[in-house]
Amino acid sequence: MATVNVRKQGGVANKRRYFLSDLLHGVTPAKLAKLNAETARAREGKPVGREIA
Repeated sequence: MATVNVRKQGGVANKRRYFLSDLLHGVTPAKLAKLNAETARAREGKPVGREIA
């Protein structure tokens, strides 16, 4: 289960919990492959700052 902080503009953050299956609803292998190809450059190299490695 993933926890996502949702902050309304000028408001307080609310924590909502989502199952991974809900977050990936409608994602096909082709769409996931396209996303991975489009974001490969951002995943290259070592983490900078507080990113999760």
